[in-house]
Amino acid sequence: MRVGIIGGSIAGCVTAALLHRAGHDVIVFERSESDFVSRGAGIVTPTAAWHDMMVHGLIDAALPACQADYFRFVTRGSGTGQQRWLGDVQMSFRLLNWAHLYQCLRRCVPGDLYRRASTVELAEVRPQGTTLHLRQGGSLDFDLVVCADGYRSMGRRLIDPDATPRYRGMVLWRGLLHESDIRVDALGGCNGRRVVYRGGHGVVYYIPGSGRSTEPGKRLLMWGYAAAVQLGSVREGASGGQGGLRVPPRGPVAPLLFELVQRCGNSSIQAICSVAARSYAHDRVCLVGDAGAVFPPFTGSGVLRAVANATSLVDALADAPTIDDGLRRWGEAQAQVAAQVMAVAERIERSAVFDMPDLATMPTAAANDWMSAAHPGLVVTLPGV
Repeated sequence: MRVGIIGGSIAGCVTAALLHRAGHDVIVFERSESDFVSRGAGIVTPTAAWHDMMVHGLIDAALPACQADYFRFVTRGSGTGQQRWLGDVQMSFRLLNWAHLYQCLRRCVPGDLYRRASTVELAEVRPQGTTLHLRQGGSLDFDLVVCADGYRSMGRRLIDPDATPRYRGMVLWRGLLHESDIRVDALGGCNGRRVVYRGGHGVVYYIPGSGRSTEPGKRLLMWGYAAAVQLGSVREGASGGQGGLRVPPRGPVAPLLFELVQRCGNSSIQAICSVAARSYAHDRVCLVGDAGAVFPPFTGSGVLRAVANATSLVDALADAPTIDDGLRRWGEAQAQVAAQVMAVAERIERSAVFDMPDLATMPTAAANDWMSAAHPGLVVTLPGV
């Protein structure tokens, strides 16, 4: 089968690699003229998902990763300016540098199948195939077109034009610091911290440095926090230094996050939006990764969802008697999963940001009860227990 893939970032590379290995004739169209350097900087990957990517031959042991066996939850100490320990939640994760993962996945796609500076301007969809028209001229016919073109997906507009992104009432601010530039261990010996407070939720963890090293002193510290903000009170985008970004008053932000924001010379801020297509496939066009759904940032990395979309697509096409039957069944399953994940993400969003109690003043026993209820089924080490 001849397959055109729109988008050559992580979702596109995963899909191309798996379809190519399955024997399909694949071409990737990426509008960027050069390889990506970094997007999002850090990726938190459950160890089980890491092993699943290895089983599918997408990564190998050479991909550097830091390890976290638990995340320490802290909040502001009431009137002290110090951190208050809420508990440690046992969760096994691999902490990745986005650039390293992309480079690994990009190598899985043969160079002659990957076309840079190729912008798809129009998709002419037909029941038995799709024609892609390129901005630089020319057109190509495909049996199947996979849209891995991200948040502003052209494919989503074709398949479900009513699926439009909705602002979640939060912004995500994030940045990177070289560990050597930090005078003390910002994590206090932990591999990762969650900073929770009323109106916001932060995370801090180490990822491999630019030299691919995971050794202490040579890593990067990734920080980010989601804060409730009225749209229009911040300017979205990247900034060298703080530029047009508004540093929130010290009071509403946990001290650890405030200090990291102040120290960071290069940070970015973005409005958090969500969208989920009600259908993932129509005729011979389908969606993977962020093209299909973008969730609030409480249900894991979008990379993992892209891998799940791609691996299940390859399996569905292999098992079905016809392309159309495989796409139909796969599309229905992906839309159902997306709806379920969105419901979970919205529930976590409410409890972790908008309905967060004032943990700083809550008695230890009540704070312990909240931690246990917020992480059902996980081992939680609690203060005084």
